[in-house]
Amino acid sequence: MHEAIAELRTFPWDCDEELVTLGPSELRTAIEKFLVGNLSAQELEDWANAVEGRDDIDFAPEEMTDLVAEIANPLLFEAITPESMTNLANRLSVLATACRHLTIEEGQQALAAATQGSGQEEVQQAQGLLGEAMQTLSGVQGTINASTHAAEAHASWL
Repeated sequence: MHEAIAELRTFPWDCDEELVTLGPSELRTAIEKFLVGNLSAQELEDWANAVEGRDDIDFAPEEMTDLVAEIANPLLFEAITPESMTNLANRLSVLATACRHLTIEEGQQALAAATQGSGQEEVQQAQGLLGEAMQTLSGVQGTINASTHAAEAHASWL
């Protein structure tokens, strides 16, 4: 982690463009490293401080900014403990699920716009394909949720 922070510091603080996106999966990875003992509370806090407020990092969705701030500022929010990070990981899962639902709604809107003026058969075929994609995503979401619960159970056991 120290090497990653040192590498990050080689980039200018004030950047005109976002070079990387920090989303739910990236934050979850950092939290999981803490929960399994690969990062100390101090290392997790240092990482969050290194990325918090940088112009070259896109925090997407926007709520990610607040979650990173909580980790970067444990004296203002909550100490970094296995319990607090498990709770934050659970909030992160809810946020990630909400983002997936928003993406599906956007897909439905795009499908409606793309099929406007198409024949009934083409529209039905496109809707069928969207339905299949939504079922696949739902299955993947179930697998992710099951994996998350298993990891949390394992972390609490440790």
